[in-house]
Amino acid sequence: MTALTFSRRVRVLLIEDDAGDALVAGEVLAGAGFEVEQVTRLADGLRRLAEARMDLVLLDLSLPDSTGVDTYLRLHSGAPWAPVVIMTGMDDEALAARAIAEGAQDYIVKGQFGPQSLRRAIRFALERQQHATAVTAGGARVLSVIGPKGGVGKSTVAVNVAAALHSMEKRPVALIDLSLQCGDIGMMLNLHDKSTLIDFCNSWPNVNDEVLENVIQTGPHGLRVLQAPNQTELSELVQREHLTWILDVMKQRYSNVVIDHASHLTDISCEMLERSDRILFVVDLHMASAKTLMTTLAFFRAMRLSTSNVMLVVNRGDERTNFTVSELEKTLHFPISAVLPSAPALLLRGEGEGMPVVFVDKNAPISREYRKLAKLIQSEPMKAHSAA
Repeated sequence: MTALTFSRRVRVLLIEDDAGDALVAGEVLAGAGFEVEQVTRLADGLRRLAEARMDLVLLDLSLPDSTGVDTYLRLHSGAPWAPVVIMTGMDDEALAARAIAEGAQDYIVKGQFGPQSLRRAIRFALERQQHATAVTAGGARVLSVIGPKGGVGKSTVAVNVAAALHSMEKRPVALIDLSLQCGDIGMMLNLHDKSTLIDFCNSWPNVNDEVLENVIQTGPHGLRVLQAPNQTELSELVQREHLTWILDVMKQRYSNVVIDHASHLTDISCEMLERSDRILFVVDLHMASAKTLMTTLAFFRAMRLSTSNVMLVVNRGDERTNFTVSELEKTLHFPISAVLPSAPALLLRGEGEGMPVVFVDKNAPISREYRKLAKLIQSEPMKAHSAA
């Protein structure tokens, strides 16, 4: 295992309700050079992990709203990507050991740790998590989402597929807004930070992982988002080599990378499509949408882009039009992988909260369909891509 070095201050979330223990732990963490934030309830910790990037959680198992190993299990279920060090009393070491068996990285005993021992425990915990990630992930799955015609709900599908995958994976999911001239994912998720892809481009070629990490934003439930330029004229600054470098790094860091493409294809888009494991074509039940998709599929074949990894997704498939799902399938001579129902009220609520619908109401029919689609994507093997 390669030794881990800290290129920036490690952010630790301390979940501890005892004021005295929290004070001691906070002072030791600060003395060891860590940036620390404290909450007193598990629910608050889960909410904070959903809002901001934390590198590690220091967790007391006895909290006002949760006790015992169940505290760790609930935390791990809500933030499976977060490495956890248990902080326990001398009489609770057996409980901490059970949490280790369930997946926690390490534990420390209250009153028996100083800056050096705590720093060592955190370093080892981060290294174990890094090693586990490297073992379980042979590089992220790359998923491109295209809407050959505007107005089909392409970005909504991209955001919700990313969110569904994020809720099902042990590592976070990244979402790239590649609608360079009119990207709106940041607005959809209420991301008020102004950092965009342009901030990365402006640092080129003096870039590294930390430069990229500072540009990527944290969305709902820890979803990671790289926003499109916020001014149309800046889109020309984004070059092919920028995106290929970013994608190579993201593939090693995340479980899935979802790319929301513009409706019109560019050289950069084609490069990203060739690097994708799956391509989702989003259409609706209107003839214009079907005709545009047929043209796009023909373009794929002309450009020798493979269509073997294409999945066709019908959005608003329960709309009353003169075109049915089965008729669409026959017209395209292409199998339909998923049909998503309409949910205007839920989508409007999600828009107001800056949340994907799969997070707003996980039991809604549309959320269930998104999870079914995400499971289908997970079940498909990742493959090398070659010209068709």
